[in-house]
Amino acid sequence: MDTLTSMRVFTTVVGAGSFTVASDRLNMSRAMVSKYVTSLESHLATRLLNRTTRRISLTETGAVYYERCVQIISDVQEAEQAAGRLTARPRGTLKITMPVAFGIHRLGSVIADYLSHHTEVKLDISLSDRYVDLIEEGFDLAIRIGKLSRV
Repeated sequence: MDTLTSMRVFTTVVGAGSFTVASDRLNMSRAMVSKYVTSLESHLATRLLNRTTRRISLTETGAVYYERCVQIISDVQEAEQAAGRLTARPRGTLKITMPVAFGIHRLGSVIADYLSHHTEVKLDISLSDRYVDLIEEGFDLAIRIGKLSRV
């Protein structure tokens, strides 16, 4: 079983104080919640929880492990949020090639408008009417006009 998911299930069980409440919070069957915790204990080769029919409590090892799990899950959530923030808005350099006349007469206002909305983007524009090898020359985008040839 996935260790991170098992850790999340384990911390939910501890926070809820019950497998049943945890299963409701996780929208998972009680049996599945129990499997995750049992799998985690097996993986660690130690008991994390003392279980009775009415309550659960952390073992000494379980208490130490729980605190670390809470920190790890928090770190993972922060990393996911940071990645989301970086991909949520365009940034970096966009290298574009386009025909000279088209670039001068048609795209000036479009480019200005784009840059005003995406302030973290820098444009590297090459105005050229020659054939450009996008990969060889490192272009991200090519704008071309004219009749398409059939290959």
